[in-house]
Amino acid sequence: MIFKNSKLLVLAAILLWSSLFSQQAILAVEESKVGNDEHLLAHYPLIKDLKDVSGNEKHGEAVGNITYTDGLTLPGGTNSNTNYVKLPDGLFDHQDSLTISTWLKSNTGSGNYSALFFGTPANASKVPENYWLFNPTNPSGNFKSVFTNSLNSSAPWSTEVGVTSTNTTANNGKWTHYTTVITPNSVTGYINGEKIGTVNKTRTTSDFGTELNAYIGRSNYINDHTFKGSFQDLRIYGDALDDMNVSNVYEESVNQLSLHQDKNNLTLGDTSTVFGNLSLPTKGSNGSTISWKSSNENIISNAGVITLSDEEQTAKLTATLEINGYKATKEFTITLVSLANVTETIEKKLYIPYVLTEDDELPTTSGVASISWESSDMSIIDKDGNIHSPSEGMKEVSLTATISYKDQQTKKEFHVKVIESSAAYILSYHRAGGSVVTDAMHLGYSEDGENYTALNNNTGVLFANADFNAGSAKEGLTKKLVNPYIFRMKDGTFGVIATRSTKGGSQSQAEQSSILLFKSEDLISYEEVGLVSLNTNETVVKPIAEYDPSSDEYRIEWKTSTGKSYFNTTQDFKTVSEPKEGAKFQINEVNTNIANSIPSNRIVVTKAEAKVITKKLAKVTNTSVSNIEVNVENNQEFTFADLKNMKVTASYSDGSTAEKFVNWNEEQFTQNDFSMPGTYSVSGTVKQTDYPKEMIKGYADPNVIKYNDKYYLIATSESGFNYLDVREADTILDLKDAPVNRIFNRNPSGELSGSLWAPEFHIIDGDLYVFFAGGSPHWYTVQSYVMKLKDGGNPISPSDWETPKRVLKKDGELLSTSGLTYDMTYFEHKNEHYVIYNYGGPAGTPDEISTLLIAKINPEEPWKLTTEPVVINKPNFGWERLTTEVVEGSFILKHGDKVFLTYSASGVDTTYSIGMLTANEESDLLDPASWTKNSYPLLNSESVPGEYGPGHNSYTLDEDGNLINIYHTMPAGGGQRNISARIVHWSTDGTPVLDMIPEREILPENRTVTATIIVGESEQKDTESPVGQVSLNSGAEYTNERTVTLSLEATDDSSGVHQVRYSTDGKEWTDWEAYTTSKELKLPSEDGEKTVFVEFKDQAGNVSETYQEKIILDTTAPVIQLIGHQDSYSIDSSITITCKIVDELSGIASKECPNVEGPAYKFEVGVNKFTTLATDKAGNTTEVEFQFTVTVDFDSLSRLTEAFVTKQGVADSLTKKLQTAKASATKGNTKALNGQLNAYNHQLHAQSGKAIAEQDSNLLRSFADLLKK
Repeated sequence: MIFKNSKLLVLAAILLWSSLFSQQAILAVEESKVGNDEHLLAHYPLIKDLKDVSGNEKHGEAVGNITYTDGLTLPGGTNSNTNYVKLPDGLFDHQDSLTISTWLKSNTGSGNYSALFFGTPANASKVPENYWLFNPTNPSGNFKSVFTNSLNSSAPWSTEVGVTSTNTTANNGKWTHYTTVITPNSVTGYINGEKIGTVNKTRTTSDFGTELNAYIGRSNYINDHTFKGSFQDLRIYGDALDDMNVSNVYEESVNQLSLHQDKNNLTLGDTSTVFGNLSLPTKGSNGSTISWKSSNENIISNAGVITLSDEEQTAKLTATLEINGYKATKEFTITLVSLANVTETIEKKLYIPYVLTEDDELPTTSGVASISWESSDMSIIDKDGNIHSPSEGMKEVSLTATISYKDQQTKKEFHVKVIESSAAYILSYHRAGGSVVTDAMHLGYSEDGENYTALNNNTGVLFANADFNAGSAKEGLTKKLVNPYIFRMKDGTFGVIATRSTKGGSQSQAEQSSILLFKSEDLISYEEVGLVSLNTNETVVKPIAEYDPSSDEYRIEWKTSTGKSYFNTTQDFKTVSEPKEGAKFQINEVNTNIANSIPSNRIVVTKAEAKVITKKLAKVTNTSVSNIEVNVENNQEFTFADLKNMKVTASYSDGSTAEKFVNWNEEQFTQNDFSMPGTYSVSGTVKQTDYPKEMIKGYADPNVIKYNDKYYLIATSESGFNYLDVREADTILDLKDAPVNRIFNRNPSGELSGSLWAPEFHIIDGDLYVFFAGGSPHWYTVQSYVMKLKDGGNPISPSDWETPKRVLKKDGELLSTSGLTYDMTYFEHKNEHYVIYNYGGPAGTPDEISTLLIAKINPEEPWKLTTEPVVINKPNFGWERLTTEVVEGSFILKHGDKVFLTYSASGVDTTYSIGMLTANEESDLLDPASWTKNSYPLLNSESVPGEYGPGHNSYTLDEDGNLINIYHTMPAGGGQRNISARIVHWSTDGTPVLDMIPEREILPENRTVTATIIVGESEQKDTESPVGQVSLNSGAEYTNERTVTLSLEATDDSSGVHQVRYSTDGKEWTDWEAYTTSKELKLPSEDGEKTVFVEFKDQAGNVSETYQEKIILDTTAPVIQLIGHQDSYSIDSSITITCKIVDELSGIASKECPNVEGPAYKFEVGVNKFTTLATDKAGNTTEVEFQFTVTVDFDSLSRLTEAFVTKQGVADSLTKKLQTAKASATKGNTKALNGQLNAYNHQLHAQSGKAIAEQDSNLLRSFADLLKK
């Protein structure tokens, strides 16, 4: 229930909704307690139903698939026919003044759609003529609240006026409060209670007519998609609220919704079998205070302390949450196990993860029971449950937990893996936006489990396959995935589960009740196993899975759309148990600053696994460039041309290398006399060709070939696709400004009278051909053609080309008579000749989906296939189907023992991307099984800032033998395509890197290199290794930081020190990097002696001996013990506090830790404070403040009086006065009390210097004064 203090509350500050509720469910006001408001037309909490709680009975109606997973949650759709809420017709009739406010979390992204709408039905043109429409993020990324201000039956959008100037893309995936106020002459928009704009209008709602339709999640634009996202607390007022009241509505709902989110999130875990004290939260995540009340404090106290008995007991705990005067309650049923079943219950609940880290702690107690551990490898996990990680990899350990309570004892076995120390973490997440590319698994990397870096340009690495068994058999249904969760399989590999939906967000019954399963060896390549049913009729939300090391099975936990927890078990993901209610996994929330990320979980990985992942998915960047050394004998000629032919070696962050030519300083070279023995140096700059962005405008699908020592460019013309133009130059860069030569115009009619697409040059058995596609006459009739250059012909002369020939099948028939064939490419492999081309069914048919086919050809007549075409690729991943289901524009690369096929996918727009297939060189290339598909694109609009829609590329070698990628891009807002070029780098795993920009190809600091030229017989080849020395933290013996500074000093008298590498275990080394005299390294965790290993390498490649330097890592501060310390001392007692410092590793360097000793009366009555300090040799400091109180009362003063007074009679008289004063104090007789204490003081004064020393007399009198009232 919910209730509110009667007094009016005013917020001191406005809470930011996005920070409170980003990517989290919120709960609106409970309908039973919402008060009526005379201006409310309708009020929809949208928590569990579509009821109007204003009292006006304007209830909504669900159409299609809606849930209440996160408030009212709509999955979206491909048109306006389903998955929305219909509000009563006529709700807005004649309402010329309105306020409409709602909390909304959009997962739709930018586009044309409607989240809220009222207006007239669609007309014959399938559009509404009169309406108000709210779209949280229009195609420009802005807030859109618009009103039709005139009539236009065919294009009513052209009459819209409204508020559209505020960008809201940052709000995608976040709860945001939107309000629109409509008056007869204006529209005003608000975000989170703040006004963002007002526009004038002339028409009113009354002008729209009557029986107006109203919807949540759609409009009457019939062809628009329905909205994907969540709503809560939709309020519709029949009045135009002013700025203050709009702000008040926002502020009130923030409080209510904050409270209810805290209520919804409040949990005590499994309370059905409680055997230990409960930790009761006192604060909610949004700042609410939480108090607790037990129904029976004999069973469980208000503080959560339990009392077990011989019988099972049940009580209720009620939590009261309060925030800014708003209150809510939540009740929990607590069932305490009987004392006879304690260990058995704990055994059933005891769970430890399959993979343990050095930071994990095995429990040694649980409730009233103790837990001890037996380990198959005590060096890894000891009897106390302490974990000591292996130095590398993962170690298997068998554990036995013994759970003991009195005479009860139960055992449980676990078979776990313990991962190496200083392991890394991989984050799994998807992004806000709701598209097929944001709803995919993304990966982040962290060394500490807290700070994550996005991999793969913050784009997906794992996408759901399209379902080709649904919808059109050939086109299939585009699928996407959310909440991807990574877990370890029993064999140490990885599994991924997620939930799957259509492109629009809807789910089939099978998808609702299943998980989507993938397997992976390395989190780079994945196998989609498919849907795994969880045997339920519920909708599966946010599933997670882990291998249970005690039961030898996988446990799948999930929630329903209403938040209930269930689990299934399976050993193979084929046979799955029936679901049971409950959950035991604790998934720690991951916070990251990765843009728009919605984290699922993190998984710990070994350093070797992390290295594979980051080498593949992080940006490949140059780390160093070698210099060169040349040995020239006496009288041997050495020319500048000789030097120009020499290359340096560039090294990269992924471990790869590349040979690079250098622009050597010829002037420096000529100043040297190489006829004289000696050592000479010549500097140079690594040669890079920086191809201008969009270096040739107005062309697409570019292809460059080197033929007869000239480079030739041919491409699709963006000027109507009417002709084939060729450029000729000496270098690729010179093609930019080379003259254009038209070698073919489309025919005026008949064959080849339509579009001319994607021409490519190919040399086959010495002859030059152009492969291209031409329409006859329409674009959707294009077919593949081959045109041959005549013997001895000039490629830029149109008359030197033969008549194009249409490609034929093996049987001599046309390659296609109905569909499209285009983008044909050619390659030769092992003396066999192949073509790969695209086929798409007739336009507008289900077969229109584009596929890639391969066949062999006759090299003498390359327009004739000699085998039947075989499909080797179709668009199955979401990124290939984002705007169009297309794979096209293929081209072949060969490197090492692999054959690579790169291709382009999605629509010819900014979503265009480049993907890749790979085959082994010895495989049958006509067998589709020989080709393995990369699950994510190699190049897309996120790869290189400022480049959009890269694709339809080809490759050629430049004048220095570098492989160059020739491709097209387009402006961010669309428009004509333009040609760009970039060098291709080969990564350490032998695959092409297509985003190697010059800034990362060679770092600026590495571009200047040196050639050392040694002339003379006396100069011998460098076979001597470098000599060096190292020190850590300037020779310090200890450190309290894992990051240390390594000082390096190395010499090499011959070729010079060139590179250095490091290791912290002598086994796993860093890549070679440029030699520097200082390096920061991170030591393995866990305190103790650490060794850093260093090796140097000279220019000639000689490697030094391995140098070692040790340092003791001590991150543990000294422990200060205060022996004998008490909280209080009476004035007659003796104080002895001994300060003891313990530091077992590095020892104490300095301390301020004196003992505190002496009679208590020598200290101040009241609180006495002291500070102790201790610093160890590693620099860790402990500061302990302690205090004690010196007290005085009648009894302690009496005892001290007896100690100080030397005459017994005087002492007895004085103590008697004190005891009489004590009795008066007890009775509350202040006057008598003070009089008796004065008498005590007078007697002391009289005896001063006689029966008592003067200073002692003064001290006793001061104490007596403290007892006066």
